[in-house]
Amino acid sequence: MAPLPGATPPLLAGLERGWVLLPQAVIGGTGETPVTIDVVLLHPARGVALLESPPHWTPDAPARLRRRLAQARFAAIFPGTLPVVHARLQRGALSGLPQLLAKDFAALPPLDLPGGDAWMAAVTSSVVDEPPRSRVRTLPSLSTSSAAARMRAAGERD
Repeated sequence: MAPLPGATPPLLAGLERGWVLLPQAVIGGTGETPVTIDVVLLHPARGVALLESPPHWTPDAPARLRRRLAQARFAAIFPGTLPVVHARLQRGALSGLPQLLAKDFAALPPLDLPGGDAWMAAVTSSVVDEPPRSRVRTLPSLSTSSAAARMRAAGERD
């Protein structure tokens, strides 16, 4: 059964607000075979999480993502530090995902990019070709919730 529109996907249910889920994202630079990552998570204050379910595992996934971002001139637009973690997403272990991500991000330098969360759109466009609205799922934050409410209200007045 498909989730109800606007419902939080189970993967995001235990995570803090603000995560964006990109299922089946493709990474890899020009000249290398593209690799599909089961789930890419983006967080405006943490960075990027590349999650793969067994038997999938791409040993160089973070490097592939960085090469793809370099080809898109990401660092020229967003100079600084973009933490990227790579982890196995075990069946039945979703309850431990928040702790796993917290531990993995704590081991890296913190996110330090200009432009607020604008970097997230650049990463999304680098790993998803013209993402349909149904592929990108967001766990709302306080700021995006109020902005979304204002947009809905404006649309209802049209």
